[in-house]
Amino acid sequence: MSNNNKGNDSIDERYEEFVKYLASPSPPAETIPTARNNLDGPVPSTIDAASTISTSTTINSTGATVTTTGQCPFKHGTVYAGPYPGYVHGNPERGICPRGCRPEMNDVITETESLKETMLREAMEYLELYYHERSDDMDGKEGFLSKTERMKQVEDSIHDTGTYVHTFDELEHGARLAWRNAPKCANRKYWQQLKLLDCREVDTNQGMFDSCIKHLTKAMACGSSEPYITVFRSETPGTSDGPRIWNDQLLQYAAYNQDGCIIGDPKNVSACAYYFSLLHILMKLAEHLSLSFSKLRFTQMLAERFNWSGPPDGELGAHDYLPLIIQSDPKVDPELFAVPLECASPVHIHHPQHPEISMLGMKWYPTPAVCALDLSIGGILYTNVPFNGWYANTEILRDLTDKSRYNMLIPVARALGLDPDTKPGDEPLWIDEVMAVLNKAIYHSFKMAKIAITGHHSMINMFWDWCKDELRHRKYCPVNWKWVIPPMSASTSDAYLGLNKAQEYTLKPAYLFGQGFMNLEIRHFGERDPSAAFKRFFYTAKIVTSIKKWVNRHRLARHPVVIIYASVTGNSAMFASKLGSTLS
Repeated sequence: MSNNNKGNDSIDERYEEFVKYLASPSPPAETIPTARNNLDGPVPSTIDAASTISTSTTINSTGATVTTTGQCPFKHGTVYAGPYPGYVHGNPERGICPRGCRPEMNDVITETESLKETMLREAMEYLELYYHERSDDMDGKEGFLSKTERMKQVEDSIHDTGTYVHTFDELEHGARLAWRNAPKCANRKYWQQLKLLDCREVDTNQGMFDSCIKHLTKAMACGSSEPYITVFRSETPGTSDGPRIWNDQLLQYAAYNQDGCIIGDPKNVSACAYYFSLLHILMKLAEHLSLSFSKLRFTQMLAERFNWSGPPDGELGAHDYLPLIIQSDPKVDPELFAVPLECASPVHIHHPQHPEISMLGMKWYPTPAVCALDLSIGGILYTNVPFNGWYANTEILRDLTDKSRYNMLIPVARALGLDPDTKPGDEPLWIDEVMAVLNKAIYHSFKMAKIAITGHHSMINMFWDWCKDELRHRKYCPVNWKWVIPPMSASTSDAYLGLNKAQEYTLKPAYLFGQGFMNLEIRHFGERDPSAAFKRFFYTAKIVTSIKKWVNRHRLARHPVVIIYASVTGNSAMFASKLGSTLS
């Protein structure tokens, strides 16, 4: 990889001034450049405008030389606010780089551009960045064009056909940069290690499935210690004809509703079934289910649309892999493909000092293989790009303990001999003990299975060092504080306070939210008929209402009780509330 820091001492000096500028009072908004091509508005007064603004030269389709002035010298291209319309942290009046470039909403940027103009702008921005970072490594290699030649070639192709084709290295580097730019990822230190599996020629459902299995096989051959990305063909500009995998990840667990009890991962069960299982009262049902009956979760959609009822042996378990729904083209019917268990055997969770943990039967899939994101590189959108990395232990910890997921806190506590029934006035500190034990069990289990995993302490400390290095050399780094800070022991890292001014914004290349299976289901099958679901809803509501009236009649027959309390710390209020619940 070539050195990305091709600035000079004056740029480094200006960066030091930029750090001081961050601590200064907010400047007037009109003194800060906006996002579009980083061309609008003057630079902040602390930076010399003449030395900051550069020029780039391209040759258009007629052979004329076109010179564009005003590009940001830090090469980040247009700064988008979407899909993050606000700043999670940081001051929106500050720029994202020493020049002070600020994000704009996506529609504001593109409202004056045609589709071709948007593609041409993004293509030129990406090629400018690509040649800035890759020319040293690629110069002299067969088929590698100069920047001017390649820009002319791309511009001619966009003018003639409305699109262009990335070279292998442009695609691989773009996928790596998209990871580098991902504000929610704390593992970006390894962005340069991402390896491309180029499957742009695959055009069938079966071919896509075979490519996904090849991807998982490669990932598991090294214990998920190497990140891979499989890229299928791009979407035709102005259409929605790109290939899709409807799942969120290549590996996910199914969920079933059996007599009001959820088996499996509640993330993938019918939303209405989940709420019925929790026995929420009528108001909760009316509040949520009226919107959820026609938007069933993934497992129920499989049953209703594809007649899938679980594994072939009929045994419904808590850790059944979901089949993949693959659609190579909107004109092609989607198909189901079962992921072979031997392709990615799950990791069984056990603890070196607590064998009782093993008795709970907890397990998790070995690698996060995300396939629900689109990849945007230089104006080209790739709508199916499964990629894998490796887990942080706290990610699996939350999957196993969150109330909306496997909710294993209390079962683990009881297995450890702890009492999860907190007495009035006591703090539920047993939760911390259970989280610490289960966290160690997860980390130990993956290590024993020779599957890559990173500890949350190591991850956030490495990210903090990497982020500082990015700001020191690259001069910008988008970060979502809430996502990169681990959910355990967060304050033990300098990043906890060091990143509290971090800004979130979108730089391209970028991974963007895909259409989602609900939209894909509607696109292929059409809108659901909600009448049957609403009949069930009103039938349930009638039963709940009748029960509520019966309970109220019996309550009215009893003598009223008034509970009087005074509270400073809130303990008396809590006791009074518990007593009221008991008496009612």
